[in-house]
Amino acid sequence: MTKSIKWHTAALSTLFLMVAGSALPGLSLTGNVETDFVSPEAVIVTDGSDPDVGLPGQFGSITSGWDIKDFRFVYDAEEDVLYVGINFFGIAGDADGDGNPSGTSAQLSTLGGTDVADLGASEAIQINFDWNRDGAFDTIAGVPTNANRSAFSVAPYWSFAGEFPAESDLFGIPKMEVGQFVGALNAAAPDFEFRIPDVSTMPGFDAAGGFTFRAFAGSFQDDGIGEDHTEQPLHVNLPTPAPEPVAPPLVSLTELIVSRSYFNFWGTAAGEGGIARVEYKTDQRHWTKFVSASGTTSWKFKIRRDSYHSLRVVIRAINNEGDPSPEMVIEVQP
Repeated sequence: MTKSIKWHTAALSTLFLMVAGSALPGLSLTGNVETDFVSPEAVIVTDGSDPDVGLPGQFGSITSGWDIKDFRFVYDAEEDVLYVGINFFGIAGDADGDGNPSGTSAQLSTLGGTDVADLGASEAIQINFDWNRDGAFDTIAGVPTNANRSAFSVAPYWSFAGEFPAESDLFGIPKMEVGQFVGALNAAAPDFEFRIPDVSTMPGFDAAGGFTFRAFAGSFQDDGIGEDHTEQPLHVNLPTPAPEPVAPPLVSLTELIVSRSYFNFWGTAAGEGGIARVEYKTDQRHWTKFVSASGTTSWKFKIRRDSYHSLRVVIRAINNEGDPSPEMVIEVQP
């Protein structure tokens, strides 16, 4: 008797949701930390709820542009980029708080001080990183003293024997492909933001352990206006990225032979999580329980024909995480 054999895979629709933190779009830096660093992955370290940089009495209630509000960090593990944002109460570099970081107010001029444009002369915004938390700072980033904003760089800080803030000759060899910082311009871009690409290559970087840092913002020629700096190194714990979901395994039938006494099945299975087993169940007047086939990535089993001529079989693979493949339904008909 001629037999007609057919098989098909049950239709399934699978949706994979990316877990927050496993993949971040490139963070857009505009110079406004409170607008840019708002993702759930952002780590915020506060410097104080109120301004604390002192000014001479003539300034009244004005807030200096050196006054740091908080520090924010976003680590994109997939792209290996650390985004850094220093959030200021005012406009970074606007020493006298008059809304213009490029000019000296009448009050400051009367005191004999100057507010230099472009973070020039002795003005500086700098941050030191201790990647391996051993108490020695490994990297320095920011604008050196006795330079200006164009001198911004991120560099290993191997010789931390000098003063902090540091002049440009103490920065060391700059890391390439960092780009310029963004901000310290006006009310729309008041803060100090930059990115460190390939951050895992920085000396001692350990994402699991986080890092410590300290920072400085100030000038030595804005007579009577204070500077802002962290009193002690601050620790940052980077969020652990959630692992990407493993795709379910796949199972396929490569050969089915109907002999006088048996239905003989051969096939393969594959998947990212490995294959723990392949199992099947049959509809021989009623559905049986799943039983294991012989083999895993290459499998086989046979079913006795007995007195019936048609048969339905469901086959699936199970990976090492316990996740099943889409079920494959095979029909053997007379």
